[in-house]
Amino acid sequence: MKNEICTVISNSEITPGNRLMWLRSPVIARQAQAGQFVMVACGEAATLRRPISVHTVDGEKLALLYMVVGKGTDWLSHLKKPPRFHRTRYAHD
Repeated sequence: MKNEICTVISNSEITPGNRLMWLRSPVIARQAQAGQFVMVACGEAATLRRPISVHTVDGEKLALLYMVVGKGTDWLSHLKKPPRFHRTRYAHD
């Protein structure tokens, strides 16, 4: 598995309760494909990482599509552009 601290480029609601987050992630984007999952750390209060679907990969950027359903994804939904970061783990080596 690859670990990388990613930079949030955007995090927007596309339909009620569904969000699309774009990240700058050169290491993970190099290997990820749409339809795969990354394991995302969701703040200090969430012990377990959340599996989030890769929606699109574009060079060093990737888009994650997720539904806000609990504390972890609610925390993700509030992430904005830098200086906030979060760590993702690519789970498909």
